[in-house]
Amino acid sequence: MTAPGLDLPDTARAYLGEVQQALAFDPQLASQVTAELQDHFSEALERKGGIDDGFLRGFGPPRHYAQAMTHAQAPRQLRASAGLMFTALLLIILTMNLRSAVLPEGGLDGRLSLAHWLDHYCLIVAFVGAVLTLVAARRLGRGQPLLPWLPPRLLPSLTLIALLLSCAGGAVLTWAALAMIAPSAFAAPLLTTAAEMVALALLAADQRRLLFYLRPQR
Repeated sequence: MTAPGLDLPDTARAYLGEVQQALAFDPQLASQVTAELQDHFSEALERKGGIDDGFLRGFGPPRHYAQAMTHAQAPRQLRASAGLMFTALLLIILTMNLRSAVLPEGGLDGRLSLAHWLDHYCLIVAFVGAVLTLVAARRLGRGQPLLPWLPPRLLPSLTLIALLLSCAGGAVLTWAALAMIAPSAFAAPLLTTAAEMVALALLAADQRRLLFYLRPQR
């Protein structure tokens, strides 16, 4: 955790440990922040010959310092998440078109109209959510909320839910249509459904990490 040859007092080591623990959700950020802290500590050792409690208090409580560093990275992380949303949307649209080209358009039970609705309209909702997430990231970088009543952390979650519902509708349609095609043609629709599931899993993992960046400051 500390740089080789850097002899820190126990209080400084404990401070670094708490900061690193608070940033454990993103090891890369934890490494970057603790390296910057070590630079500050090294400069203090050179100038003052030691690190006292007053010097550490200047950084604030370790968890508050970690949260401030996290919050500073939130706009960049939100933009990256929006980019991943658009990538997932593009993949799902491509797989949807491929599935439509392979599976029969007619003959499906009318009771599947809800699946049709989810497949198409939830995708539109997800696209709007991704656009709003990108706008929110830019406004967050300027210290401005998108809307006073709409926290930025809510947008990625709503977008993911819309994508999940769209893919669920598409999976139901695929399953129903498989009975109408030859087994030799199963590969394409099943692979497209699997690709959608992988995209959603990656997006869900990214958003789980993103929520740490968008936690309200205390």
